[in-house]
Amino acid sequence: MSNKFLKQILFSLSAAVGFGNVWRFPGLAYKFGGGPFFIPYLMALFLIGIPVLFLEISLGQYYQRGDVSVFGGIHKRMRGVGLLSVVCSYLLFSYYSMLITWVLRALFESGNSSAPWGQENVTSDASYAYFLNEIIGMKYLGDDTMPTRLIGQNVLYALVTFACVYLCNAFGKFVVNSHF
Repeated sequence: MSNKFLKQILFSLSAAVGFGNVWRFPGLAYKFGGGPFFIPYLMALFLIGIPVLFLEISLGQYYQRGDVSVFGGIHKRMRGVGLLSVVCSYLLFSYYSMLITWVLRALFESGNSSAPWGQENVTSDASYAYFLNEIIGMKYLGDDTMPTRLIGQNVLYALVTFACVYLCNAFGKFVVNSHF
């Protein structure tokens, strides 16, 4: 297997594995039995996911271009599909970066004395309420579920997150290109 192919597999894997795979899936699998869900999951993985991944990688290898040019190479009217994939990537980045921001804030504030898990006999409901109200800031939502103010700490952590993602992207390209 060539290093370029391995690099593309790793990039695709990093884009596909999300918070749902790490947080939500194990809890749902435990709650509903787990085993029967793996049958359609594995079928979708092997019949749809992996073949589409290899198709995407092989199209990129064949055309040696980005998304817009690859789909434009198939047919000129399909450039919009490539453009839409780029737009979706930026939308997902904005969504996931806020999730990472909340996780970063929860990590750094977990040792705070106001955190409920520092007290005895803490319940999961109290921890969940702390995360929703203090970390995410849902206590500042109005009756119409619209935010009533900007949460300064989340803005600060969001800037740190954007800086980390930018630096990882900038230096990651340098490191990957020099080692692969």
